[in-house]
Amino acid sequence: MFFRSILIITVVLFSFNIHLFANEQKPIYPNVYIDNCQHVLFQKSVDPEIFYSQVGEDAILASVFSKEVGEGKGFYIDVGAHEPKTINVSYYFYKKGWKGISIEPIKRYFDKLQSIRPNDINLNILVGKEDGEETLNEVVPEKGQEWASALSTTKKDQKETLEKQNYKMTSYKVPVTTMNKVFEKHVPKDQDVHFLKIDVEGSEKDVLLGLDLKKHRPFVICIEVMSPSAIDGSKEWGSILRDADYTLVLFDGLNNYYVRKESPDIIARFAYTADLLNFLRQTATPNEPIKEPSKPGFLKRIRNFIRSVF
Repeated sequence: MFFRSILIITVVLFSFNIHLFANEQKPIYPNVYIDNCQHVLFQKSVDPEIFYSQVGEDAILASVFSKEVGEGKGFYIDVGAHEPKTINVSYYFYKKGWKGISIEPIKRYFDKLQSIRPNDINLNILVGKEDGEETLNEVVPEKGQEWASALSTTKKDQKETLEKQNYKMTSYKVPVTTMNKVFEKHVPKDQDVHFLKIDVEGSEKDVLLGLDLKKHRPFVICIEVMSPSAIDGSKEWGSILRDADYTLVLFDGLNNYYVRKESPDIIARFAYTADLLNFLRQTATPNEPIKEPSKPGFLKRIRNFIRSVF
């Protein structure tokens, strides 16, 4: 009862914050940054199994959608999937039985997706504001730095920034379609999209301009804010989501999380997730090895609490 009372109080305060930030597009939880120590503790508290994303995006979404994860029922769209497992936001959900669409313009990663994730709909394309063709500037990674190819971009300024940082680049044409057509062709009728993840290295605005958010309304949109040439890319495209009645609820140090306003239950789930992250921040010591807090069963109790609430 104590924990449930705390949750009710949190949701009430959360509702006040929604009103407070309604016209400013500031995250309701602006200080939820995930350092490595907190990242690992948070992941363990949500699920003892491994997570795969860069800064814990899949752990955050698993906490928010814990009921749907437990049922093995959910649907995602992963724009800029890159590797099928490593530094991937949607692979955890794939393992849990969810269905989804993975979009990756680099051919060798698309081939890996086809091989390792055959139950996904995998598309070897770019997504933009209109159909056509666009130049992809691919980062050619050095040996042992395969992750660097995730910085590949269609933006000229991003390409110039990367070249100044001594990254090798190769450029070639890739087909482009819109998110509207992805929804119309590949999302089953009446299928809810639980989360849309967008990581396209500077082309976020183009992706959003090609998506009718009045018609296609994912519960959550997780979209990367940081890039090699921008500290806060949301200044260019945040108004698109605000005008489409999406509320900015959380920033994890790399991504913004938006929830459609007609889903207050999902917004409330983020209230608990943010509280858990902040709690773990206070209990974690970044310079010491990761270990479970001294009280026996601490993480198990957190997991059970998450599942009892959601």
